[in-house]
Amino acid sequence: MKLRTISGVLIMTVLFSLSLTGENTNLGSAEFVIGDVKVTTADNKNKRVTKGFEFFGGETVTTARGSMARIRLKNDSLVKVMPNSIIKLNKVQFNQDKNKFAFGVMQGGMSSEVNKLGKDDYYRVYTPSAVAGVRGTEFQVVVGKNGNAKVTVNEGEIALEGQESKASLRPGEKAEMSLDSEINKGKSDEGDFEKEYEDFDKKNQEVKDPVNAVAVSEKSLRLITVRNRQRVAELRKKKNLSPGEQQELEFLYQRSVNQGEFWYTLSSKVFNKHRANRLIASKIKGNFYKVQRHIKTIEDQITDMDNFIEQMSKQIDDFTEDTGSDIDDMSENFINKDKRMKSK
Repeated sequence: MKLRTISGVLIMTVLFSLSLTGENTNLGSAEFVIGDVKVTTADNKNKRVTKGFEFFGGETVTTARGSMARIRLKNDSLVKVMPNSIIKLNKVQFNQDKNKFAFGVMQGGMSSEVNKLGKDDYYRVYTPSAVAGVRGTEFQVVVGKNGNAKVTVNEGEIALEGQESKASLRPGEKAEMSLDSEINKGKSDEGDFEKEYEDFDKKNQEVKDPVNAVAVSEKSLRLITVRNRQRVAELRKKKNLSPGEQQELEFLYQRSVNQGEFWYTLSSKVFNKHRANRLIASKIKGNFYKVQRHIKTIEDQITDMDNFIEQMSKQIDDFTEDTGSDIDDMSENFINKDKRMKSK
């Protein structure tokens, strides 16, 4: 079997650059920065993050060791990006005036202090195998280079959704997820989050089972493609999307971008590290070949969803414009009628 190598530049440009339609909305700005913090923008420009740097969605923030960034969001919520981290800020597709935020933790960690959200708002944090959704809370998410993840709640409540299971976390609870396990709940460790983060980061640097890592990557990407195909087909049959269905489409898009990037990157690193070892390479090359096929399918699905979102957004804009015109006409007719009544 001949393995096809996909350019990392192509993957980052085509698959993970959120170049969506509509005006860019400011999601927040850097309030405090220590050390070496860089950002890759949606159009693949590399910039240094300093105090006051504005985020519009589609950026990837990278912090070096000993560095961190604190981001104040437009609804006054607070995000702290930990050292040695790679965090994606997703662009909002529908209703950009709402308080809607989505992040992907590729590596490292972030803590969130989320102000209370409205009915049509959301705050999501994606890990490799789950997504945390909150209405207003204080929590932390960490992801190791090997894909293991942990979510800890200090205040409020989190709805955690994995590939096959769901869980609710309350204050003092945590959930741990390894590559080949679902959500494991337990009591959180009392202590300093920064110290816990450092310990977790050190313990989760290396992939101990490369064969299993690539197999899990293949399965995870395959599940994404299947679920995207099924649900987007169902949504396309609808003339209009409800607010809930719009959020669901955004979820499918964001999951494809965040989790797709993680699983592809992990499997590529594992394969490249062990490709010279004939025994290990022979066991992982079949699944790695499938990973590359799945990632190409996800590229196509993201493009399809992008077009669908543009179509739906235009319908919403047209409806809003028509409704506004109708209201203006009604107001003008009422004023003219009132003037005629007074002149009699």
